[in-house]
Amino acid sequence: MNQYPDHILTSPVRGVQELMAAAKAKPGQINYGSTGAGVSPQVALEMLNAKAGVAMTHVPYKGTAPMLTGMLSGDIDVAFDIASSSGPMIQGGRLRGLAVSGASRLKMLPQIPTVAESGYPGFDVTSWYGLVAPKGTPDAVVQKLNAALQKVLLNPETQRTLAATGNDVLPGTPAQFQQFMQGEYAKWTDAVKQLNITVN
Repeated sequence: MNQYPDHILTSPVRGVQELMAAAKAKPGQINYGSTGAGVSPQVALEMLNAKAGVAMTHVPYKGTAPMLTGMLSGDIDVAFDIASSSGPMIQGGRLRGLAVSGASRLKMLPQIPTVAESGYPGFDVTSWYGLVAPKGTPDAVVQKLNAALQKVLLNPETQRTLAATGNDVLPGTPAQFQQFMQGEYAKWTDAVKQLNITVN
């Protein structure tokens, strides 16, 4: 599972609490970037803003590379991003990681706390990948595919390779994955509605 974010090194902000304090002191003056209007990084940051009771100004970009360029140039102050793209820049000292947005720290960046650890309990937002099959696929086929996938995911070499790119493995049963997807659908749908987020 991929998780998010970063911050420009010239900023005095060292953590989420300092970021939110700055946002409260200067309503609307902290710019946050995303990879486009209505995408998950924007929704995630608005979810955090709502929890903290602050307002930041959204600056949408057309993709990850332009957003990270905006971060490095100082056009934006903060952004949520996937670890596979921003993680190496954090490790290389070009960006400062404030927190990861999932429920647990990333193996790739173990020194960076979660948003929940940083004072916002229950905050758990991730990007993820999963294997699905067409509706009506026989259960025996689904179970066979799942067993093969679990074998690959539980392989230590697979886990090391994925962790090196910011992807932590979450093996499980088809029923567990279905329950997870239903929870994710409800969480994101509710957030988009409550925060009135649009793609315009």
